[in-house]
Amino acid sequence: METVTVNRPLAWLTAQHERLLGIVDGLTEEQMRTAVLPSGWTPVGMLVHVREATRFWLAEIMLGDHPNRAVHRRGPARRLGR
Repeated sequence: METVTVNRPLAWLTAQHERLLGIVDGLTEEQMRTAVLPSGWTPVGMLVHVREATRFWLAEIMLGDHPNRAVHRRGPARRLGR
């Protein structure tokens, strides 16, 4: 993959991650673990989900690396506050 082709998606991902971190900046621990939507998602659960989805797409899809699938299937977002 060319550097230019890789840099654009990585720059976009970085900007989106910074935007998400800005949204939760200043929330207390309790607020981070409290669901505010009917779906039951918490801010920390959403951040974990985004982290794992990003890791999956970068490692497995873009780079062809296959991380431990058992950990991915177990659902870290569910363990950490979804």
